[in-house]
Amino acid sequence: MTAALRLRMLPRFPARIEGTDGVKVERASGSPDLTVSLDFENLGDIATIPDPEQNYFAMYDASTGAYHRILLQSMIDVAGVAFGYPTIAAAELANVPVAVHAIYVFGDATVGDGAGGLFIDSNNGSATTFVSGDGRTWYLAEDIGTDRLVSDNLKTLAGMTLGAAGLAILADAVQADVRDYLDIPPYVADRTALKALDTTKDTLAFNKEAGRQGIFQWTTGDHSTQITADTQEGVYIKADAIASTAGAWVRVGDPTVYHFGGSAGANSATAISVMAAVMGFVRFPTGATKLGANLTVDVPVYFQDAAYVTVDATFTLTITNRIESSRQWIFRGDGSISLAHDSDSGEDARMVHVSWFGAFPTPAVGGTDQGPLIQKACTAMGNLRESVIEFDVGNYYVDSGITVTRGCWIKGAGTRRTVFKVDADGFDVFTTDETACRFTGIQFELDTITTRANAWIRVAHSECYIEDIFWQSAALGIVVENGGTACRIKDVTGVYGADPGAGSSMIRVLGATGVTIDGVRIPTSSTLAPTAMVHAGGSGASAISGLSVENTSGVGPCLHVHLQASAANISHVIINGVRYNGFAGTAPAQVIKLETASTFSIDGVSISDFQINSHPTAGISLVQASSGVLENVTMSNGVIVGASGNGVEFIRTAGTLGSVRIDGTVDASERATPFSYSGTVSDIQISPQALPNVNSAFSYFFTIADDSVATIDLRRSVFSGAVHLTAGSARHGIFTIRAASTPTVSANRVTDANTVATAAVLTGTTGTDGNLTLGVQSGVLYIENRLGSSQSVSVTVMAA
Repeated sequence: MTAALRLRMLPRFPARIEGTDGVKVERASGSPDLTVSLDFENLGDIATIPDPEQNYFAMYDASTGAYHRILLQSMIDVAGVAFGYPTIAAAELANVPVAVHAIYVFGDATVGDGAGGLFIDSNNGSATTFVSGDGRTWYLAEDIGTDRLVSDNLKTLAGMTLGAAGLAILADAVQADVRDYLDIPPYVADRTALKALDTTKDTLAFNKEAGRQGIFQWTTGDHSTQITADTQEGVYIKADAIASTAGAWVRVGDPTVYHFGGSAGANSATAISVMAAVMGFVRFPTGATKLGANLTVDVPVYFQDAAYVTVDATFTLTITNRIESSRQWIFRGDGSISLAHDSDSGEDARMVHVSWFGAFPTPAVGGTDQGPLIQKACTAMGNLRESVIEFDVGNYYVDSGITVTRGCWIKGAGTRRTVFKVDADGFDVFTTDETACRFTGIQFELDTITTRANAWIRVAHSECYIEDIFWQSAALGIVVENGGTACRIKDVTGVYGADPGAGSSMIRVLGATGVTIDGVRIPTSSTLAPTAMVHAGGSGASAISGLSVENTSGVGPCLHVHLQASAANISHVIINGVRYNGFAGTAPAQVIKLETASTFSIDGVSISDFQINSHPTAGISLVQASSGVLENVTMSNGVIVGASGNGVEFIRTAGTLGSVRIDGTVDASERATPFSYSGTVSDIQISPQALPNVNSAFSYFFTIADDSVATIDLRRSVFSGAVHLTAGSARHGIFTIRAASTPTVSANRVTDANTVATAAVLTGTTGTDGNLTLGVQSGVLYIENRLGSSQSVSVTVMAA
């Protein structure tokens, strides 16, 4: 033990005195502190205090032969300690103020007034000799040789040979002497010893009890409520001799469950509960904390670095409030974790990191299946409220399926960042267990296998959201089951290095209402690809309605959108933004295909904003093979290029294929057969602008004031055809025209002398007053009204 003395006489210059028994007094150069330490048999602690400004005293430095004027603290009514140097001259002692009544000197130093008279004072303060000179009284400590002891217990120890037990007893006594003299807080063995301290004398103490160690401060005031709650005496401890209404020992610093009796080896449920009740939070310390009972914690929970709780099998730890921890494994053991929370807790109470359950990325190829650890995290979220499970950048090895609970967000760091590597087949990697699940920023890769038949993500519940997903070869990417109402899928990319097989698809919709798919891509030019990018219906499907498929793009040999009503009806579908830019030899038979079978129907499909290059055999196919119908289909704003094959094909073998509308913004004119028909179809209406080399008619309606003109731009430099012109019930004419740079017109085929035509430009008053005149010039028609009043005019133009 090293006991540190607080000096009551302190010099202000670097000094050092060290005796043979381990007493050391030293001061670092320039430091205002001086330390006296007593060192024997591994005793003790060192303390320092500042040097206060006090009186002067002279000492002799034998190493230089010089005297030093040094500062001393007043010794009125207290014992003091000073340094012993070989000799201090009487002349220097004259500088000592009268107020200094006691000087203790260690070692062989002599002090006198030059008259030989001495007053010898023993170490405990009893006087033995006195001398008086020039009005001053001198006191000297007796010569105690090299022992340099400053307490009766230390003095007793000098020259004694003790065993270990005696040394321990005497060491405690010495420690008490030093502590009492220097006012140093005591060290107590346990809470019992802490309670027994005299609080009028000790107001700060250090408890050395294992697991509960720490500093306690005596704090006055009414602590009865806290002491009653703190049954584990983790923070508030009652003194034996003081009522809890008057004061208590209160822990200084941040408490943990260990301070309330928790441990790694015994059930810590009581410690956790009491800390929650007393502190309003729970903090787990570095290392393990064992839980061997069911427990619910409804306060914030904090984990120190490298802290974790081990829950024994058959027991559940439920936390209903927020958790704060670094990325570390904090939930261990064979028991269960439940993070379901009540309505008064914020949603951030259910924001967790997957590492808390032991799942970490690994740089190695292959690895331990982390599916069960990820499953434990998902299960902890429960099906009551929303939650977030966050993943790091890196590879997570998964060889078993994971069920995602209600509203749980599987939140990766982004594609090509958070990667799930899979070594096996026969299971869907993620399957929803309830509504509103979310998957974002993740990538699926195969490790030792080349393709798999099962899905990466299977959605069977409503309001689920999937975004920013990337994967390698798989027969099924994302599957939306019946029940996946209002699910949204956005920004999905697939790369195929192996044949996924017939009937494969990136996204398979087997049922549901209001599914939205936006952004599906196959960016590579491989000859390997699934059968379809988006496949709705087919075997095992239920009714589908309100499906929206937008912005598909790819160069692989697969259908972009396949609607297959072979097991259930499909209705009210939007297909928009299809982009096919593939290569010769890798193109699919069709890019968009609507197909019925058995008794099922497709009703109400809008196809717009599509661009299909020359390589597919057909751009769009409508195949009616059921006893139902394929009807109410519209197409607009699309281009199908290429000199061979079909643009849009209509194939009917049964039922009804009809009520199809294709407007003038669809251009398939380059194809060998822009519109192909097989079987009997009905009510197929195609805008004349979409029908190259086919007779067409255009009707225009004007209200033309008297002596005014209306124009029609035929948008051709040469136009041959017929014009049917009427105004009111009297004016009527039919003319054959050629609108070119050298135009021609025929006479009116109807006997109406006031409806005429001319091969000229009309300005409103060019023709004869009283006539309705048709003018023809360079691809433009002019209708001039000089009938004497405003007229409603109808013009029908028929191409030759």
